[in-house]
Amino acid sequence: MNRIDWRVMWANSFFMLAISMFPFATSWVGEGHVDAFGPELIYGFVVFMSNVSYLLLVVTLRHVNGATSALVKLYGHQHDWKAVGSIIIAFIAMILALLWPPLTIILDLLMLLLWAIPDQRVERHLLRGPKE
Repeated sequence: MNRIDWRVMWANSFFMLAISMFPFATSWVGEGHVDAFGPELIYGFVVFMSNVSYLLLVVTLRHVNGATSALVKLYGHQHDWKAVGSIIIAFIAMILALLWPPLTIILDLLMLLLWAIPDQRVERHLLRGPKE
């Protein structure tokens, strides 16, 4: 990235705040509260906010750096389907915590599998080599 301004700094701070809540949420669930509504809802909320803040950071970086940035060249102007899909799945997981709290962890683990699939755009870019 060539430019970082106050918007990127705030988006990055929001992202760091969201991911800094993982140790708290994970330890609360890990203390044997896998079937409790409160810990599962908090864990689901942390996952949801992490996904929202990640997408906000990427969108802000694209906007600040313009159409000629490496991020736009790599991903285009489309939203990242993994980030949007993760937000949707995390939101559904929080709602399903009302029915059966462990569904939150199960859906969040399935959501993480999305990120295990390599992004074809990145692979194509690496195979072609950077074009300046």
